[in-house]
Amino acid sequence: MAVIGEEGISGARRTYGKAEIASKKAVARITREWKGMDNRRRAQFVAALLAALAAASAPIVRSQLKKR
Repeated sequence: MAVIGEEGISGARRTYGKAEIASKKAVARITREWKGMDNRRRAQFVAALLAALAAASAPIVRSQLKKR
């Protein structure tokens, strides 16, 4: 966000474009790796992904609980 504020709209577009490209590359890499995994490794990957999502959502959940 700081980059967007400092460089204006053209900088924001450039930054967004770079993030989009990086995201597409990451998805392609994960898809390639997924196809090469056995079922046990896939289960481990899904468990790690769920744990990361839970950890990332903890501050949001905590703030929602404090509002009640």
